[in-house]
Amino acid sequence: MRITYLIGIFLCIVYVSCTKTKSIEVKKSSIQQKKTKPIVTEEQEEEKSHSVLMQEVLDRAISKLKLHLSEDVYKTHYEEIKDSFILAKVNISTGNFFSKKERHAIVSRSDSGTIHFNIFSVDENKLKEILHHEQSAITYISDTIQDINGDQRNDFVINGYGSSGCCLKAFSNVYLFQKDSKEFTNIFHFLNPTFSPKEGVIRGICYGHAGETEMYTYKWNGTAVDTLEFMYFQRNLKGEKTGKIIRSNKRYHSNEKKVEQVLHTVPKEYRNISGYDWFLGNI
Repeated sequence: MRITYLIGIFLCIVYVSCTKTKSIEVKKSSIQQKKTKPIVTEEQEEEKSHSVLMQEVLDRAISKLKLHLSEDVYKTHYEEIKDSFILAKVNISTGNFFSKKERHAIVSRSDSGTIHFNIFSVDENKLKEILHHEQSAITYISDTIQDINGDQRNDFVINGYGSSGCCLKAFSNVYLFQKDSKEFTNIFHFLNPTFSPKEGVIRGICYGHAGETEMYTYKWNGTAVDTLEFMYFQRNLKGEKTGKIIRSNKRYHSNEKKVEQVLHTVPKEYRNISGYDWFLGNI
């Protein structure tokens, strides 16, 4: 009888111990399953808040634009004020910018740091966004609508100048308008370019020190760009210029096999491009 009593007490102790162990395991498991919240910095919160504000600026601009879609041409600009400060400067314009048959609307929004370009196709009273480009305000110079590749269709071009670096750094961001799809291509970025739509080429100055860098020629190939040639000064074994020019399919410092032609002078088509004095070192 006493043995039976002792066995009963032992089993009760074992049961209580097992119950506590399971409880601890459940608690540990629940703790492990809790997900840690991502750390959001104050700067990220501000960026998110500002992004929301700029989207609201666009929404209000679109609402204003829709009131004038029946007009062949519409143009306006205004400032949005928040807490006595300029939140954004807005420009709205409509017209046959890229096609004689189809109308488009361009909305630009600029704040202290970024310029947003939104282009919409206009179909009766409907708007379809076909391009959105963000450009740093500190590098922005101008935007133009022109035929950049010689296909008789206007394209959208944003011109700027780099904010850092040692050398000549003008640039153009180009979007080609496509007649068939009525959309824009992806962005093309050109450094120090001079466009020749009649020839369908782009000539320019590569990035590098004055008198030390190359000139280039690219050619449009539909919605692609082919590299035609580079021009640079011939140098002797001491690295000194000989006064002659090398026409090559590769840049001067390229380790790839080059096809080179020695010229006694710079071809005339290069002499009037923007940045030619930089190439010569005459700055």
